[in-house]
Amino acid sequence: KDLHGRDSSGNHVSDCEDGVLATAAAEPEQPAPPPPRIPLAAGFCLGDAVRSLVSRLRGGQRVLELGHEGKVMGVVLGSSKDEDVRLLVQFQQGFDWLLAPGQLCAATDYSAARAQVLPGGHSCGSRVRSL
Repeated sequence: KDLHGRDSSGNHVSDCEDGVLATAAAEPEQPAPPPPRIPLAAGFCLGDAVRSLVSRLRGGQRVLELGHEGKVMGVVLGSSKDEDVRLLVQFQQGFDWLLAPGQLCAATDYSAARAQVLPGGHSCGSRVRSL
């Protein structure tokens, strides 16, 4: 330790009460800024937390349920029409699904999305049958 309280590496050191030298902790590093949001389609960005507004079957088993949470992982564009846009969502239950933007909502908007009244008096989650 030199006269200025620095060791040979230039770090500040102090004598502890028991006579052992301790090196002062370095300044804590600032957390890295979040990565830039990458827009994909319909206001959704890569990595957005979303919730399902639909249920789906796979192999005769109900796999995707209303309200399942997931993360937007990509986008698939069909033609230039907005109806052909599908978002690739990786759900927490361990599967991926391509869904139209209208079949999803931001995780933070789920309660409001469920409360909306749809055409015909239906609400999100209503079971209907195609005729």
